[in-house]
Amino acid sequence: MTLGRNRHFYHVYASNVYREEFDYFLTGIATESGTRVIDSTKVLKIVIPENKKEKYIVVTQKGREECEIILGSDGVKSIVRRHLGIPYPKSKWAVTIEAEIPVDRRVIESFNEKNFGSINYVQEGVAWAFPKREGKTVNVGIGVSVNETKRMGKPLFDIWKKFLQDQEWYKNQSFHHHAEIMPFKGTVDKLGYEKILLLGDAAGLVDPLRGEGISYAIESGLNAAEAVKLQLEGKALMLAAYNDLMKVALDDINVYGMKLHNNFYVKNKFKTFSKMIKKNEDLRNSMLNLSCGLISNKQLVENLSLSRLILAYLRSFF
Repeated sequence: MTLGRNRHFYHVYASNVYREEFDYFLTGIATESGTRVIDSTKVLKIVIPENKKEKYIVVTQKGREECEIILGSDGVKSIVRRHLGIPYPKSKWAVTIEAEIPVDRRVIESFNEKNFGSINYVQEGVAWAFPKREGKTVNVGIGVSVNETKRMGKPLFDIWKKFLQDQEWYKNQSFHHHAEIMPFKGTVDKLGYEKILLLGDAAGLVDPLRGEGISYAIESGLNAAEAVKLQLEGKALMLAAYNDLMKVALDDINVYGMKLHNNFYVKNKFKTFSKMIKKNEDLRNSMLNLSCGLISNKQLVENLSLSRLILAYLRSFF
């Protein structure tokens, strides 16, 4: 891993895919397992009956569906969450802009199977460039907290375009960009209601330092499946089981992830920290392992013991 003055990091352990292909792959697994997929429609609302013996109702553009269990994995603007009355304030959001930039094979190979990321290009956000060998594109994006976008004094698109133009391989290729909202500063306070669970972005399950959410989303899906199984077998109440299964992930985001977020972004301590890790191999390896998902936020915080930091800080002057 290399950490430069702009807090850039590189790693070689990631595999990059196109989301539409990944989602199609997962949908295929679901249908092969017997799932009935209703596509090309929109959920309008859910109805929670006063009588707990009655089923929930999901109202869509194509009609009404009755169900005993609802798993809300419908994004940061979750309709399910809204009808449960569980807040996720906009102050916790981040705004992202990204695009797939077409490139030739030489550009892909120049990345040397590494991703590029920066947690210093903007004050409170991340920037990235992820090469995709099969499709011959580089996904270039930037994500910034909503509060930071208000302080920047210029449109986020202009900052993103400047980041793109800073890439040596960019030669004014044509592209289509798109903007999205994502969670960035912690999770919801409640993960659901009775037999309704919130998953992924709907629950705010995104790392507050790196902006990464896919691994948490998959983890929440696996844990939700286990909680449903326990409910159907009569071994545990679904929401209670889900809360227990998600506790480690919630602490990793809300306790340790937010501690890193506040220190590196809000208190702006990473400039000093980047000097220290140049002199300390253990700290470099810890940051590399975090960026690769090999250790958790909790493990990184625990690795940053006071004695190690003092020693690394002193070495940074020599």
